[in-house]
Amino acid sequence: MLDRLLLRDLGIDKHQTNLHLHYHMPYNEQKGSLFYMDPDEVVKPKDEKMHKQLTVKNVQEKKLRWMTLGGQYDWTDRVYPEGQPVVFPKDLEKLIHGLVRFFTFRSMDGSHTYGVMVDRFRV
Repeated sequence: MLDRLLLRDLGIDKHQTNLHLHYHMPYNEQKGSLFYMDPDEVVKPKDEKMHKQLTVKNVQEKKLRWMTLGGQYDWTDRVYPEGQPVVFPKDLEKLIHGLVRFFTFRSMDGSHTYGVMVDRFRV
């Protein structure tokens, strides 16, 4: 289940990773994200003078560090892009809300509640 929920969205260009700025990230229409692709397939940089080519295996094992689902924040200008934001995947939203409720707990004497307070996702 987590495989489907997490890896499915990795190949959608609207959901960015740390590599999207500098690489043409592959996406296989039939298979989905790069985690289902041939490990020897080449991931080409946008500027070959600045960055070397990677293989899908390099990306999977070493280079992929983060991904953002939903609206993409522009850290340079400190703004969200204009227009409709990318919708955060509803099934992941439901899973995360469930996990937060599950991991919220009360102190031994019942006087404090610990955990994360989630009202709704902002995109």
